[in-house]
Amino acid sequence: MQEEHRLDMRQGRRWRGGRPAKRGVATLAALAVGGLSATVPNLAPAASAAPKAHSSAPVTVLFGAPIINAQDLPLWVADSEGFAAKNHVNLKLVSIAETLDATALNSGSVQFLQEQAGAFLKARAQNLPQIALSVWNQGVPTGLILSNDFVKRKHITASTPLQTVVHDMIGSRGGLSATTTQGQANILLRSYGVQPSQLTEVMFSAPSAAEAALEANEVDWFVTGQPVPDKLQQEGYGLVVADRQNAKGWKTDVYSSLTVTTPSYAKSHPQLMRAVVDAIQEATTYIHDNPRKVLTIMQQNIKGLSRPLLLRALQSAVWPTTDAMTAQGWRVTIAFNVKQGELAHGTKVSEGVDWTNSYLPKNAK
Repeated sequence: MQEEHRLDMRQGRRWRGGRPAKRGVATLAALAVGGLSATVPNLAPAASAAPKAHSSAPVTVLFGAPIINAQDLPLWVADSEGFAAKNHVNLKLVSIAETLDATALNSGSVQFLQEQAGAFLKARAQNLPQIALSVWNQGVPTGLILSNDFVKRKHITASTPLQTVVHDMIGSRGGLSATTTQGQANILLRSYGVQPSQLTEVMFSAPSAAEAALEANEVDWFVTGQPVPDKLQQEGYGLVVADRQNAKGWKTDVYSSLTVTTPSYAKSHPQLMRAVVDAIQEATTYIHDNPRKVLTIMQQNIKGLSRPLLLRALQSAVWPTTDAMTAQGWRVTIAFNVKQGELAHGTKVSEGVDWTNSYLPKNAK
């Protein structure tokens, strides 16, 4: 190519002054997803023995993700509704910093990534050995929340036009915790005639640090994936003013979350690839067909969020009937990431090299 087992989004987050204290964000040593918890003691390969799907015992595989949120719903549904068990796999979710996911995947510490399309494309641009096997959802499941202090100073309300809000952000100081959301924030700004150079963007090492800074009014705004913005607003820490529903720069069906592994691992374990991809395909189809039923599953894994806000988080992405990818879908996704400033013009991906539908069930292709 050219936080905790069941996520309590308030646990341990306190402002100590100067720097935000790190809270209990899940790491490689704290695997998440409802009943799917376990421990990884270090970065040693977690699957040195060749796993065989459809053996008498389920095959356990680890999925790395930068933040445990609503986009991980297919793994929770696959477990809760028996799709994983049906395919004789046990899918465990691990929170890994975005800067470490490639290392974890290549070392064998995790076998798969739940990776955002932008991060995947950047990895391939760097010739990192990754291949996308399926797409979980589409869209830009992101929100912009303003701090209480900024809202008060600028006299912003829920009815203030987004155009006005974005122009009020000139000269402000915002919080970010990933290059993907930084690119999305910049698209939002430019969509309303504001350049990123007209304000200050602070990159935090973890979402929890940016959240703490927002709560303490140390930053004026924070852009991150849902349901974090809605959760912070529900707790009284700010006002959500933009999401996929009203931000014109975010109204697009680009690929979002992907099933990613290494080409060598996929080639060595084709039966396992089919089992994992099939379980996730069944889960995403279930989400598409039963949006309100899956709210209960979300409640079991994302603590402290009301059902209406969980529904908003669910609707922040498009859940497809098929996890298959297309060349056109990738062209749209690449164009969006070029616009974000994440990729160079002329970036391309190739079927069979960078992505494949070959492990999907026949009726999903």
